Amino acid sequence: MRARNLLIAALSLLLISGCKKTPLVDEPSPEEPLGEEQTVAIPELGRWEAQMVQYGKKHCQSLKDSSRPFDPLLADTYYDGQLVFLQIEEYTKDPSWGECANIAKKIYRDKYVLPNEGKVPGYWNFSLGMVKDYGKTRDQKSKEGVLLLAKNAAYSGDLTPHTETESSERSREVAYAILSHLGAEEVGAIPRTRVKVLVAQALKHLRQWFEAEDHNIKTFMVGLTAQALITYDEKKGNDQVLPALTSALESLWRTMWVPSKRAFKYVERSDDPKELEPSADLNLLLAPAYAWVYHKTGDKEFRERADQIFAGGVTQAWLDNGKQFNQNYRWSFDYVKWRQARPESSGHY
Repeated sequence: MRARNLLIAALSLLLISGCKKTPLVDEPSPEEPLGEEQTVAIPELGRWEAQMVQYGKKHCQSLKDSSRPFDPLLADTYYDGQLVFLQIEEYTKDPSWGECANIAKKIYRDKYVLPNEGKVPGYWNFSLGMVKDYGKTRDQKSKEGVLLLAKNAAYSGDLTPHTETESSERSREVAYAILSHLGAEEVGAIPRTRVKVLVAQALKHLRQWFEAEDHNIKTFMVGLTAQALITYDEKKGNDQVLPALTSALESLWRTMWVPSKRAFKYVERSDDPKELEPSADLNLLLAPAYAWVYHKTGDKEFRERADQIFAGGVTQAWLDNGKQFNQNYRWSFDYVKWRQARPESSGHY
């Protein structure tokens, strides 16, 4: 009897110890406290999320209206509407957004890219949505679209004279071409030497804006160039990208940021006074770049600037038009990702 009681007691202790609650989310140990980036709240994050759903639904419905002429439908996919909807689906974990992405895909891919064999203007070269779609569905038409854009979109092809993309006036087209080449590699294409030329020219464009005497900074182009260079560095690595962008973004803040308006000037110099006014619609093209530098270096000044840019954009941007909505949500998911992640370094690089 005594042995039996000892056995029951031992089993009871084993059961009690085995019933310890396992957390659904990893909890930090006392030796690993929450980092400051996880305790300093992202400003206006809730509003960014609410507007994402509110205006996303509105623009999805607008794309469904087949009675509209094709040109306005296509214009509402500008800045890669398919990519935006796929990111919303991923962020919200709501599969209904996939239908919106498919509608945008049918407009841009099926009625524009494929019929033109990828021969689109350089400023219409948007392959990231199709890359993401191919990764999700293995839709061969999306793969075909990605490969065609990398090969045939203006300024992306291997036979493009280097002189045509040397000037920062072509920085937008260079940035999109870089992304299209990286997208082609992601769906299985062999890397081409053209992308290295484009990356070198994008780095040169930063120097033209911020070091040349006759420069004229165009803020949105700086944002697009930053996205392309960061994407390249994240995928392939390039030691020049971080210092170049850190310097460029520092200069951009000093010369173009208007604190009272919480926005950047559209351009540095122009005969049109309206172009000199701050434009909050551009903010979310820049906030991810500042957040990335913070993530790489741990420099809190870049985090604070990223937060100011993000909050100014969220509270002031005009989202009623499909193009502006896509512009604001094209890259801002990465701001949230880098802003919430623990920095890779604890101080200046």
